[in-house]
Amino acid sequence: MNIIVKGFKDQSIVTISELLAMIDVIPLHHKQSIKNIVYDPSRFYQRSYAQPKPLNRRVAAEYNRLPFSYVVVYKFTSKEQLRHMLYHEIGHHVYHHVLSSSQKKTWVTQLYASKNFISDYAKTNASEDFAETYSYFFHQPSLCAKFTDKYNFIKKI
Repeated sequence: MNIIVKGFKDQSIVTISELLAMIDVIPLHHKQSIKNIVYDPSRFYQRSYAQPKPLNRRVAAEYNRLPFSYVVVYKFTSKEQLRHMLYHEIGHHVYHHVLSSSQKKTWVTQLYASKNFISDYAKTNASEDFAETYSYFFHQPSLCAKFTDKYNFIKKI
């Protein structure tokens, strides 16, 4: 698996080794088609690869699959914030590219519909709920374990 990591040498909060250690805890099949993980405070990726639209400067990170699957981080102020955002954005990749349609249906109709959310942001929609839960699964597993059905779902995949 070859994920290209770009731009992180231009900041002093996390070392490349620490970033790689964060990435290593994600199962291989969850990240195998992600091409790049980029630190891009200038938002070059947002301007050049995302479909043409006004820049959203409130977004701190995003997952995109155009023209290829990548995670881009625009800003972070701590290792913990980066870890959460990184796992959250990889969670979007898993939701869109790893889960089968029946697994997505289960998440939407049973787990998201249960209205048992790990964060306020998870209430936004089923994809955000999955991404937030996925992030907590890897970042704060003891908190995630309190959401038993969602924790077990992610543990199985």
